[in-house]
Amino acid sequence: MLQYVVVRDALSDADALALHTALDDIHAVKLAEDAARPDPAHRDIPHRMAIFSPANSLGLAPPVLDLVRNTRVLPKVVDILGWNVSLYHAHANITPGPDADGLVVDGQGRATPQLAQRPPKGQEKTFGWHQDTSRVNIEMDAHPGPRLSVKVAYFLTDLVDDSQGPTWVVPKSHKRSQLAGEYLREHHADGIGQPEGAIPILCPANSALIFDRRLYHTAAPNWSDTVRKAFFVRVHYPP
Repeated sequence: MLQYVVVRDALSDADALALHTALDDIHAVKLAEDAARPDPAHRDIPHRMAIFSPANSLGLAPPVLDLVRNTRVLPKVVDILGWNVSLYHAHANITPGPDADGLVVDGQGRATPQLAQRPPKGQEKTFGWHQDTSRVNIEMDAHPGPRLSVKVAYFLTDLVDDSQGPTWVVPKSHKRSQLAGEYLREHHADGIGQPEGAIPILCPANSALIFDRRLYHTAAPNWSDTVRKAFFVRVHYPP
């Protein structure tokens, strides 16, 4: 049973360039809108550092629609779920590295001075671990629940070092009867460290990561000098 798989060269260089351009354009519009807001307190928020994650991003630019029918990835999704599937959710991410003021975006999208220098491994603040479709997980009377969907993450930048903000997963956690939130409250109530067995998924730019929505996963802080860019789409069985 699939937990996760990395598809290298899922995007051609031309497709990746078009996605880079589209995401940068979308981001520039957002920053301009934020700068024009009349509330000065709002402008004090360092938007150049805030994680940028527009939901339902497929309609924001034509190149993003091509992610749904990517010929390197879609056949693998069909192999996993079958042919009768539909798009459930999509979002984009821009996660910058530390800025000149020493701020860094943590795993929950907050710009935090305390994280500007990476702590020793194992002493980092607990990342934003979760499972997708959280309400389904909570309300379904089955633990572990059925797979229902997979998520595909398309990475536009290299994630070859765990300081660059890669996605982390806990292998085999899709089989656990304990939900991610329950596990964290029991084992990481102090907010330090990561779940036992957690690993970063390292891969070069233009790769895609396909993973089971039940898998404990998270984005890590980006401590590097590069800007992490990614698109995410989720495919599920139709209701």
